[in-house]
Amino acid sequence: MELKTLLCFLYSNKVRDYSWKDRLKRANLEYRTIYNIRHSFASLMISKGEDILWVSHMLGHSSTEMTLRKYVKYIKNERKQRAVFLHNEI
Repeated sequence: MELKTLLCFLYSNKVRDYSWKDRLKRANLEYRTIYNIRHSFASLMISKGEDILWVSHMLGHSSTEMTLRKYVKYIKNERKQRAVFLHNEI
């Protein structure tokens, strides 16, 4: 990597981090990394029953399988009757 490119990359990360920390401070929020916010978003969406395909797409995952492996523990396991329509057909 060229030195100029490397310096630009390092500078942009510092600017991003400073901006992020400043915004959290102004909102009176405790510091969390951007990665933590991403994880919170995914966990919340899944725990509230949002479509896993949509969440996976929003996270940029290549498949829902990738999303499920990471976030399956947040999917509510409610005991409710499934396939009720089958009982009506018999």
